[in-house]
Amino acid sequence: MRIGLIGRSLNSFDTETSLRDLAQELTTFGHECLLFLSEKELKPTDRATRFASFYISLDGKIFPVQVQKVEQGPVLLFAVSSAEAAVFAAAVAVILQKLAEKEIKIDLMHLFNAEDLCTALACRQYSHVPFVYSVRNFKELKQRKTDFLCLKLKPPSRSVQTGDYLYVEQLAAETARYVVDETAMPKLWPVFFSAFAGKCVVGKPYVQAMFWAKAKGKSRPECKKELLQHDSPTEMVVLAAEKEPLALPETLRDRIVFLPEAKTTTERQKQYQAADFYWCDEKTSGQQIVAAMAAGCIPLVPEKSHLTALLEGEASIKKACYFYAPDTLEATLLTAYRDFSGQTKSLWAKRQQLVQAVHELYSLKEAAALYDKIYRNFVPAHLPFLLANQQIPAVTGRWEER
Repeated sequence: MRIGLIGRSLNSFDTETSLRDLAQELTTFGHECLLFLSEKELKPTDRATRFASFYISLDGKIFPVQVQKVEQGPVLLFAVSSAEAAVFAAAVAVILQKLAEKEIKIDLMHLFNAEDLCTALACRQYSHVPFVYSVRNFKELKQRKTDFLCLKLKPPSRSVQTGDYLYVEQLAAETARYVVDETAMPKLWPVFFSAFAGKCVVGKPYVQAMFWAKAKGKSRPECKKELLQHDSPTEMVVLAAEKEPLALPETLRDRIVFLPEAKTTTERQKQYQAADFYWCDEKTSGQQIVAAMAAGCIPLVPEKSHLTALLEGEASIKKACYFYAPDTLEATLLTAYRDFSGQTKSLWAKRQQLVQAVHELYSLKEAAALYDKIYRNFVPAHLPFLLANQQIPAVTGRWEER
């Protein structure tokens, strides 16, 4: 099959190369992959050639557009000069038409960020190409109606709206052929995903594991020295995901260092490679914890949380984690500190086991394997009437307008 991957906005990917790496993995399943990117995503090493130049008229304004093409083995990249949502969408629709003139037909588009919904809908309306929507996170994104109307795209009457804006995540899921839940947040089922039973597929919070684990040849102690700026740090470093430092007993205050998780990808990568433990809470996303584990940062996970549910089916990962209840956090930290200070072989084994399991279970290769099934309609779509473990599922129903 010939698959188009939409990448104007790469916010849901670890790095700018993740989408390219995913495309290469998909080709191993026999798919041809075409990437649609903004020109700013081109690299100096890309050997780009001119594909087309044209003008686009939107809302009474004229926009000149240039498209460059890059061939990377079986993967083709099309880079659009404008990254503005509506212009980019119109340009991709034109590219699909020009390809059709050469008898090159796209079978399916894949959307990874609802910010690119304009592109997916334009391709569906003007080239009759359906799309798959992977939900990496859920932020109740809003986008201006004018971005859709200037493309002559009429959102369904039941679209969730507020003033001059549309909630695009709901609209993307409503109009997609399949919706892939990669959030690892079961609490979203009753309020969002239940409305799309029958075309909703439970996926994993995939990350580019090799990127997070790559320490540029440095050992974990060396990474810690660099992070703490100590010559010989002996403290246990706990990276806190969106948490305030805990009031520890006086005996441990000088032995455990709490650091807030950094905002930028580069800084987080350094932290994950240096920190000993990753303290999660209910707000921590599946992508965050998997990225930390890929770098060997052992998580402290709240019991009965969405993260516990994520790890439940992965025995090799679950054994390496530390779980705490609201009233056992301090005791869990003490246990972790004893394991750390003893430099036990079991802690080293846990870390190695964790890294290996994450690289196998949450890799782009695994993501491509699931996507291949979806593209070919051999897909384990969620059935709303099928019980798991004789448990009644959460209340289902359509997403209601607020």
